[in-house]
Amino acid sequence: EDEVFISGLIPVETSKKYKIEVISYTEGKGMFLTKFHGFQKIPMHLGKIREKTRIDPLNKTMYLLYKSNAIK
Repeated sequence: EDEVFISGLIPVETSKKYKIEVISYTEGKGMFLTKFHGFQKIPMHLGKIREKTRIDPLNKTMYLLYKSNAIK
């Protein structure tokens, strides 16, 4: 069987759905592996802004309660 190896840099947001696409394209035989490369600044209009939560994600109990809408 033929093997193809593609290497490159892509934004994390782009890579989230790509794993599923690779599996689909290759009928379950393909693999999509990622490795953290670093951060790069981007123009503000290309970025995403999300609302800051009042819950610290490192406090797992409170964070899970918050994410399940048990607390606000």
